[in-house]
Amino acid sequence: MWRSPVLWGAALVICVLPLSADDEGGWMWEAGLLGGNHDNFFFRGEGGVQPSSDLLSGYLAGEMEKDLGRGDLSFSVGGALVAVLDIDQADYQTFDAEVEYKRGRAKLHAGYGVMLNRLFSEDDDAAFFDAQSVDLWYRYSLSRRIWVRAGAEVESWDFDAEEDDRDADVLKLDVTVRVALSDRVGLRASLLSEERDANGPRNNRTGEGWALAIEGRPSDDTSLFLRFRSRDREYDDAPAGDRNFQRDDTTEDINFNFRWRVSERWGLQMRDTYRSGDSTRPDRNFTGNQAEIGAFFRF
Repeated sequence: MWRSPVLWGAALVICVLPLSADDEGGWMWEAGLLGGNHDNFFFRGEGGVQPSSDLLSGYLAGEMEKDLGRGDLSFSVGGALVAVLDIDQADYQTFDAEVEYKRGRAKLHAGYGVMLNRLFSEDDDAAFFDAQSVDLWYRYSLSRRIWVRAGAEVESWDFDAEEDDRDADVLKLDVTVRVALSDRVGLRASLLSEERDANGPRNNRTGEGWALAIEGRPSDDTSLFLRFRSRDREYDDAPAGDRNFQRDDTTEDINFNFRWRVSERWGLQMRDTYRSGDSTRPDRNFTGNQAEIGAFFRF
């Protein structure tokens, strides 16, 4: 679990940051615990029985805001551990840190994230990977009800030595428009693009897609988020005879999140991710769903 110095550093940051906050702009922390099930843990083809698992995940996240006079600066950090109960060695960890600066109608965001020790395949020789990401986006409010955002994210995937042909750098771009339908409901529309440059050309791919999302606060104590996303990907560099030669994939997913704040200190949450894949490669046709429910606590 603690094989990476990055995770040690993340733990240190989480422990030290509350000590550095002053009384006026102190950190607000949230801890959560969720249980659930993933009925196709690797999102793989339906040709055979796919491994499912019960999950137990816990997280700790904190945020702080500072008034700079000419703008507001906010920081956030978070870490999570996901315990996969029915698949050996499949537990993994995540960490993220973000900073945002808001002034007038504009907001600038920069973030860093890492996922460690994620099990990629449960074959005889199990494969693991670590993934790191850096993202940057700029948002501007055109009016009280409409804003636009343009962003870029760079990911680095690092597999075990036996699978190093999958090591890759990924560039993702997106443009999003949000329209407030009312004071409590907003609609988002996004255009997406992706380019993956892997060690092995068979794993290179390009893609594009779109997403629609609705977010709302039915009451002061509840919030919800629902998104549909569709992505098309092509493996143009795979050599003839390879399983990825002329491979095209279409992936669709639906994400749902709901939170209910029972009191000032705690609340309930539920989240669900459904994903389906349609591919010219038969073993990459799949459906999978991950559902979780739990509680969060603020302090």
